[in-house]
Amino acid sequence: MMKNIPARWLFCGDSITDGGHSLCGDPNHIMGHGFAFIAASFLAAEYPQLMPKSYNTAKSGINSAQLLASWDERVLDIAPDVLTLLVGVNDTLTLFSDEKTPLQKSLATPEAYRENLRGMLFLARKQNPQVHIMLGVPFYYHLDDSLPGLSDRPCDIPEREFTLNTRRDYRKNREEKLADIKLRQEIVREVGDEFGADILDYPAAFARGMEQAPIGYWVWDGIHPTVAGHMLMFKCWLESFRKML
Repeated sequence: MMKNIPARWLFCGDSITDGGHSLCGDPNHIMGHGFAFIAASFLAAEYPQLMPKSYNTAKSGINSAQLLASWDERVLDIAPDVLTLLVGVNDTLTLFSDEKTPLQKSLATPEAYRENLRGMLFLARKQNPQVHIMLGVPFYYHLDDSLPGLSDRPCDIPEREFTLNTRRDYRKNREEKLADIKLRQEIVREVGDEFGADILDYPAAFARGMEQAPIGYWVWDGIHPTVAGHMLMFKCWLESFRKML
Protein backbone atom coordinates (compact mmCIF):
# COMPACT_ATOMS: atom_id res chain seq x y z
CA MET A 1 0.00 0.00 0.00
CA MET A 2 1.40 3.39 -1.01
CA LYS A 3 2.34 5.63 1.89
CA ASN A 4 2.09 9.41 1.76
CA ILE A 5 5.69 10.31 2.50
CA PRO A 6 6.97 13.91 2.52
CA ALA A 7 7.94 15.50 -0.79
CA ARG A 8 11.13 17.49 -0.06
CA TRP A 9 14.11 15.90 1.69
CA LEU A 10 17.15 17.97 2.57
CA PHE A 11 20.53 16.66 3.72
CA CYS A 12 22.79 19.32 5.21
CA GLY A 13 26.03 19.51 7.16
CA ASP A 14 29.75 19.07 6.55
CA SER A 15 31.95 16.86 4.34
CA ILE A 16 30.45 13.63 5.69
CA THR A 17 27.14 14.61 4.12
CA ASP A 18 28.66 16.63 1.26
CA GLY A 19 30.24 13.55 -0.33
CA GLY A 20 31.63 15.63 -3.19
CA HIS A 21 28.15 16.36 -4.56
CA SER A 22 27.73 18.36 -7.74
CA LEU A 23 26.50 21.95 -7.57
CA CYS A 24 25.43 22.10 -11.24
CA GLY A 25 22.32 19.93 -11.07
CA ASP A 26 23.75 16.81 -12.74
CA PRO A 27 21.32 14.08 -11.56
CA ASN A 28 24.19 11.58 -11.56
CA HIS A 29 26.11 13.50 -8.91
CA ILE A 30 23.77 15.86 -7.05
CA MET A 31 23.68 13.77 -3.86
CA GLY A 32 27.40 12.98 -3.58
CA HIS A 33 28.80 9.56 -2.69
CA GLY A 34 27.85 9.03 0.95
CA PHE A 35 24.91 8.07 3.14
CA ALA A 36 22.82 10.94 1.73
CA PHE A 37 23.13 9.41 -1.73
CA ILE A 38 22.01 6.02 -0.41
CA ALA A 39 19.05 7.58 1.41
CA ALA A 40 17.98 9.62 -1.61
CA SER A 41 18.33 6.55 -3.85
CA PHE A 42 16.18 4.53 -1.47
CA LEU A 43 13.44 7.18 -1.40
CA ALA A 44 13.41 7.63 -5.17
CA ALA A 45 13.35 3.92 -6.00
CA GLU A 46 10.94 2.91 -3.24
CA TYR A 47 8.35 5.64 -3.93
CA PRO A 48 8.56 6.56 -7.64
CA GLN A 49 4.82 7.33 -7.87
CA LEU A 50 5.29 10.08 -5.27
CA MET A 51 8.46 11.42 -6.92
CA PRO A 52 10.18 12.56 -3.69
CA LYS A 53 12.82 15.25 -4.23
CA SER A 54 16.13 15.13 -2.36
CA TYR A 55 18.65 17.95 -1.97
CA ASN A 56 22.22 18.06 -0.67
CA THR A 57 23.46 21.47 0.49
CA ALA A 58 26.26 20.26 2.76
CA LYS A 59 29.71 21.83 2.50
CA SER A 60 33.03 20.23 3.31
CA GLY A 61 34.81 21.88 6.24
CA ILE A 62 31.84 23.87 7.48
CA ASN A 63 31.24 24.29 11.22
CA SER A 64 28.08 25.26 13.07
CA ALA A 65 28.75 29.02 13.08
CA GLN A 66 29.37 29.04 9.32
CA LEU A 67 26.33 26.85 8.71
CA LEU A 68 24.08 29.12 10.76
CA ALA A 69 25.37 32.13 8.79
CA SER A 70 24.37 30.42 5.52
CA TRP A 71 21.15 28.84 6.86
CA ASP A 72 18.85 30.81 4.54
CA GLU A 73 20.67 29.61 1.43
CA ARG A 74 21.29 26.03 2.55
CA VAL A 75 17.99 25.27 4.28
CA LEU A 76 15.25 27.91 4.38
CA ASP A 77 15.31 28.66 0.64
CA ILE A 78 14.58 24.98 0.00
CA ALA A 79 11.82 24.77 2.64
CA PRO A 80 12.25 21.06 3.33
CA ASP A 81 9.60 18.75 4.72
CA VAL A 82 12.36 16.61 6.25
CA LEU A 83 15.75 17.96 7.35
CA THR A 84 18.66 15.60 7.99
CA LEU A 85 21.45 17.53 9.71
CA LEU A 86 24.93 16.55 10.87
CA VAL A 87 27.43 19.18 11.98
CA GLY A 88 29.92 19.41 14.83
CA VAL A 89 33.23 17.72 14.18
CA ASN A 90 34.60 20.80 12.41
CA ASP A 91 33.75 22.83 15.51
CA THR A 92 36.03 20.48 17.44
CA LEU A 93 38.76 20.78 14.80
CA THR A 94 38.40 24.57 14.79
CA LEU A 95 38.75 24.74 18.56
CA PHE A 96 42.06 22.82 18.50
CA SER A 97 43.53 24.23 15.29
CA ASP A 98 46.77 26.21 15.39
CA GLU A 99 45.63 28.12 12.30
CA LYS A 100 42.33 29.53 13.58
CA THR A 101 41.96 32.97 15.14
CA PRO A 102 40.72 33.54 18.70
CA LEU A 103 37.44 34.84 17.25
CA GLN A 104 36.97 31.72 15.13
CA LYS A 105 37.65 29.54 18.15
CA SER A 106 35.22 31.51 20.30
CA LEU A 107 32.48 30.69 17.78
CA ALA A 108 33.29 26.97 18.01
CA THR A 109 33.21 26.34 21.77
CA PRO A 110 30.68 23.80 23.05
CA GLU A 111 28.59 26.69 24.41
CA ALA A 112 28.60 28.44 21.03
CA TYR A 113 27.83 25.13 19.32
CA ARG A 114 24.75 24.68 21.48
CA GLU A 115 23.42 28.13 20.59
CA ASN A 116 24.24 27.68 16.91
CA LEU A 117 22.29 24.43 16.82
CA ARG A 118 19.38 25.98 18.67
CA GLY A 119 19.39 28.88 16.21
CA MET A 120 19.28 26.57 13.20
CA LEU A 121 16.46 24.43 14.52
CA PHE A 122 14.51 27.44 15.75
CA LEU A 123 14.60 28.99 12.26
CA ALA A 124 13.64 25.70 10.63
CA ARG A 125 10.66 25.28 12.98
CA LYS A 126 9.67 28.94 12.57
CA GLN A 127 9.46 28.50 8.82
CA ASN A 128 7.66 25.16 9.03
CA PRO A 129 6.39 24.02 12.44
CA GLN A 130 5.76 20.56 10.94
CA VAL A 131 9.25 20.02 9.52
CA HIS A 132 10.58 16.61 10.50
CA ILE A 133 14.13 16.92 11.82
CA MET A 134 16.65 14.09 11.88
CA LEU A 135 19.60 15.35 13.92
CA GLY A 136 22.86 13.44 13.63
CA VAL A 137 25.22 12.91 16.57
CA PRO A 138 28.78 13.89 15.51
CA PHE A 139 31.72 11.55 15.97
CA TYR A 140 35.51 11.49 16.09
CA TYR A 141 37.85 8.52 16.53
CA HIS A 142 41.57 7.97 16.96
CA LEU A 143 43.28 5.72 14.41
CA ASP A 144 46.78 4.45 13.84
CA ASP A 145 48.41 4.61 10.38
CA SER A 146 48.39 0.83 10.18
CA LEU A 147 44.61 0.49 10.22
CA PRO A 148 42.61 -0.14 7.00
CA GLY A 149 41.41 2.64 4.77
CA LEU A 150 43.91 3.11 1.97
CA SER A 151 42.91 1.85 -1.46
CA ASP A 152 44.50 -1.36 -2.74
CA ARG A 153 44.60 0.14 -6.22
CA PRO A 154 47.72 1.98 -7.39
CA CYS A 155 47.67 5.70 -6.70
CA ASP A 156 50.17 8.50 -7.03
CA ILE A 157 52.47 9.21 -4.10
CA PRO A 158 51.03 12.68 -3.28
CA GLU A 159 47.54 11.22 -2.87
CA ARG A 160 48.82 8.49 -0.56
CA GLU A 161 50.83 10.97 1.46
CA PHE A 162 47.80 13.25 1.74
CA THR A 163 45.83 10.33 3.15
CA LEU A 164 48.46 9.51 5.76
CA ASN A 165 49.05 13.16 6.63
CA THR A 166 45.31 13.64 7.11
CA ARG A 167 45.26 10.85 9.67
CA ARG A 168 48.27 12.27 11.49
CA ASP A 169 46.76 15.75 11.59
CA TYR A 170 43.48 14.50 13.04
CA ARG A 171 45.44 12.67 15.75
CA LYS A 172 46.87 15.90 17.21
CA ASN A 173 45.39 16.79 20.61
CA ARG A 174 43.77 13.37 20.57
CA GLU A 175 42.49 13.24 24.15
CA GLU A 176 41.22 16.83 24.09
CA LYS A 177 39.32 16.22 20.85
CA LEU A 178 37.80 12.98 22.13
CA ALA A 179 36.60 14.75 25.29
CA ASP A 180 35.28 17.70 23.31
CA ILE A 181 33.29 15.60 20.86
CA LYS A 182 31.63 13.79 23.77
CA LEU A 183 30.38 17.14 25.05
CA ARG A 184 28.96 17.94 21.63
CA GLN A 185 27.27 14.56 21.41
CA GLU A 186 25.39 15.31 24.62
CA ILE A 187 24.53 18.79 23.35
CA VAL A 188 23.01 17.33 20.19
CA ARG A 189 20.85 14.97 22.23
CA GLU A 190 19.69 17.78 24.52
CA VAL A 191 18.95 20.26 21.72
CA GLY A 192 17.30 17.55 19.66
CA ASP A 193 15.01 16.72 22.54
CA GLU A 194 14.18 20.41 22.98
CA PHE A 195 13.04 20.69 19.37
CA GLY A 196 11.42 17.29 19.04
CA ALA A 197 14.01 15.96 16.59
CA ASP A 198 14.73 12.33 15.86
CA ILE A 199 18.29 11.59 16.99
CA LEU A 200 20.50 9.73 14.54
CA ASP A 201 22.91 8.06 16.96
CA TYR A 202 25.82 7.41 14.62
CA PRO A 203 28.31 6.71 17.46
CA ALA A 204 26.06 3.89 18.66
CA ALA A 205 25.90 2.51 15.12
CA PHE A 206 29.68 2.55 14.83
CA ALA A 207 29.99 0.95 18.28
CA ARG A 208 27.88 -1.95 17.02
CA GLY A 209 29.99 -2.09 13.89
CA MET A 210 33.18 -2.31 15.96
CA GLU A 211 31.93 -5.58 17.41
CA GLN A 212 32.60 -7.02 13.94
CA ALA A 213 35.53 -4.95 12.61
CA PRO A 214 37.93 -2.22 13.86
CA ILE A 215 36.90 1.42 13.59
CA GLY A 216 39.29 1.96 10.66
CA TYR A 217 37.07 -0.33 8.60
CA TRP A 218 34.15 2.04 9.17
CA VAL A 219 35.85 5.46 9.47
CA TRP A 220 39.10 5.66 7.56
CA ASP A 221 40.72 8.74 9.15
CA GLY A 222 38.78 9.11 12.38
CA ILE A 223 36.20 11.44 10.83
CA HIS A 224 35.19 10.38 7.32
CA PRO A 225 33.35 7.07 6.84
CA THR A 226 34.34 4.39 4.38
CA VAL A 227 31.73 2.88 2.06
CA ALA A 228 30.92 0.45 4.88
CA GLY A 229 30.62 3.31 7.36
CA HIS A 230 28.24 5.23 5.12
CA MET A 231 26.04 2.17 4.90
CA LEU A 232 25.92 2.02 8.71
CA MET A 233 24.89 5.66 8.74
CA PHE A 234 22.18 4.99 6.17
CA LYS A 235 20.81 2.10 8.23
CA CYS A 236 20.66 4.45 11.21
CA TRP A 237 18.80 6.99 9.06
CA LEU A 238 16.50 4.25 7.76
CA GLU A 239 15.45 3.30 11.30
CA SER A 240 14.37 6.89 11.86
CA PHE A 241 12.61 7.01 8.49
CA ARG A 242 10.55 3.91 9.29
CA LYS A 243 9.27 5.57 12.47
CA MET A 244 7.67 8.22 10.27
CA LEU A 245 5.49 5.71 8.43
